[in-house]
Amino acid sequence: MKKIAILTSVLALAACGGGSGGGAPGAIVTPTDNVALVAKDSGLTMVDINATRAANYKQALETVQSIEAGHDITGAVTVSRASVTQRQSINMAKLSDYTTDDIDSAYQAMHDILVGGILDNRTNHDVLFALALSGMTESDIINLLKSVNNGNVNLVENIRRFVEILSEDEKTDEIDKIIERATYVYKDFGKEFKTTLENAKFRGNFSGGYFTFVFDENGDIESMKQIDGAEETFATIGGGRFQQQKKGTEYRCEVLMDEQGNSIDAGVFFAENEKPSEAEIKERLLDALCEHVQNDQNGAVRAQIKATLDGMNIVGYDNWCDDCIISAPVDYSDTFLVESRGKDLGLKYSDFGLLIESAIMHPGHVDVDGDDVTEIDKEITYHEHNVFAGGYEANEVNTPTTDMTFSGLAYAGVTTKRNDWTGTDDYQEPELAQYDGVATLSVSTADDVLTQKLATDFSGDGWYTITVDDMGATNNANIHFSGTSKNPDFAYKTGNGDFEDAGLKYYGPDADTPTEAVGFIQYVERDIDAQSDSDWGYKVDVAFGVKRD
Repeated sequence: MKKIAILTSVLALAACGGGSGGGAPGAIVTPTDNVALVAKDSGLTMVDINATRAANYKQALETVQSIEAGHDITGAVTVSRASVTQRQSINMAKLSDYTTDDIDSAYQAMHDILVGGILDNRTNHDVLFALALSGMTESDIINLLKSVNNGNVNLVENIRRFVEILSEDEKTDEIDKIIERATYVYKDFGKEFKTTLENAKFRGNFSGGYFTFVFDENGDIESMKQIDGAEETFATIGGGRFQQQKKGTEYRCEVLMDEQGNSIDAGVFFAENEKPSEAEIKERLLDALCEHVQNDQNGAVRAQIKATLDGMNIVGYDNWCDDCIISAPVDYSDTFLVESRGKDLGLKYSDFGLLIESAIMHPGHVDVDGDDVTEIDKEITYHEHNVFAGGYEANEVNTPTTDMTFSGLAYAGVTTKRNDWTGTDDYQEPELAQYDGVATLSVSTADDVLTQKLATDFSGDGWYTITVDDMGATNNANIHFSGTSKNPDFAYKTGNGDFEDAGLKYYGPDADTPTEAVGFIQYVERDIDAQSDSDWGYKVDVAFGVKRD
């Protein structure tokens, strides 16, 4: 078995209990009364659906009041089976005076009238309000009603004619567009959005599995939680920044799973004041390793891993062996900034962005990379980009089965000049750069083959256009750079890189309606003189979010 390398990346060490599966912390806002405060103070940017649907409701009320104040609608709308009467203009109260039931009923009435064609016992006011709640402005509504009745200025007659057309089996293209828009508005906002942080998860391109943030009763972030492993707690220090202090010991091991050399690895951390027994260390490692095992029927794989662990020794970092658990002193501070972009695009169910890490390795911290072991004798500052993408698990939808396109935004972070080092004097500080761009995602199902092509264009920000032929694969022939980098320090070198990782998830109001998607890609270029696989000279992390066209 190959010797185990404890990752140089401090953030990877912070995510102990993870392993080789990959994952990332993310940023998401749970809809609460304090959501605006959270978004302002923490930099988190996911759209609050409940606040938006309530704002839409209030806007529709104002639109209808304005129409009713300027037009006489005292007449009745005549429909096939009922004659309805006027309803008085609404009283514009504060938004907080309207209950969830009021808003639910309004969206349901909009759907019944515009989509279902259910018009019995509906008033002129109801028809106007349905059009306004579907997203039409006052001028749009007036122009629509005039157009269906050849420019007639009598609003009552115009509404009556609109209702007649709406009830017909064969409708005009204009009416079909109104119905389509109302259908999507109802799916997005028809019901109060109920979710919890427990069904919001994100992943990215560093070890540790899925993460989310935890909010306190005031809507402020109090910690970051690793969903599929041991909880890691980070204190918020404001402005979207989070901090963790680590001092103790990490135990890490790699278990060979078959004769082909496939293996899984994991690490667990114990604080300085914890004094675990050998049995406790192995039990924690067993749980961490088994998190990355799928389809373990009857616990056979867990038993195999346990037997391997039982046969391993626990040794210190200065006494390496092929079949043992490696322990190393850990002493560092880890702070990272969440750069979240979901709200820039108006995403409702998902979020994406960068995590910019700044870590300090304190004297006494041990860094292990293959056979190279370095005990830090002075403070070393380390910076790196990582990405996150994900959203509310309850709103994750099936991969599309028909052709469709999405468009949106992309955000890239480049980390460069990280080299092998065997002592603090050899350490070279990485440089960082961020780029803003646009993204398009094209889904093709030609010949019953699903292809998800991604294009992220950063040329407007002085950097590359990156395309991925199919987001379902991460081979080098699948990723392409075009254009140039205006800054030569952040330019890649052709032929010396690897398409390391990618992820893509679709979200929407129901399981079969993808309205948005988020994801990430990672490209790493090794230094020509690199001493190990964990070393690189140029790393590109791209997060993207797109909405259906």
